Amino acid sequence: MSKAFTKESDEGPFDEIIPEPKDLLPPGAKNYVTPEGAEALRAELGRLEQVVRPQVVGAKGQSRKPSSAVEGKSLSPKTRLAAVDRRIQFLSDRIGNMVVVDPKAQDQDSVHFGATVTVADQAGDERVYKIVGVDESEPSQGRVSFISPIGRALISARERDVVTVELPDGSIELEVLEIEYV
Repeated sequence: MSKAFTKESDEGPFDEIIPEPKDLLPPGAKNYVTPEGAEALRAELGRLEQVVRPQVVGAKGQSRKPSSAVEGKSLSPKTRLAAVDRRIQFLSDRIGNMVVVDPKAQDQDSVHFGATVTVADQAGDERVYKIVGVDESEPSQGRVSFISPIGRALISARERDVVTVELPDGSIELEVLEIEYV
């Protein structure tokens, strides 16, 4: 899952940067998440509502000075509060529309949402991918969204199938070596 907060310094909780929410789901697509992804979304929302927002509201009442900086620009407590509220609304909407999928309930013979898939490229190099929701995606950790090019190519594949992944700079072929649901 992408990190909602990045610590900019050790000065305190007001130095966190809250990114603008980005909806990576295509219009009409369901917000599928694994049980772990659902828990992470709920935990982030709870932290924002119970910890971060009260701290920002307290800072707003205590000072008129900017409380943190982003790319050299200071953020006022009012601006931070608006950013926190936008993220809270985004997460509330995501949680309200999510469909939690238990990977262990999937057909074990082919790749579906929640599968952990070991593949080999044409050079024989192996990689492991887990098919997850857009809010859980961390490609550098092998967690790819079901709507990503790799995710779309792998869905419905079986062991020993060769799939073609269409990428912006060309296509690659991957052989499915193993499918696990853990």
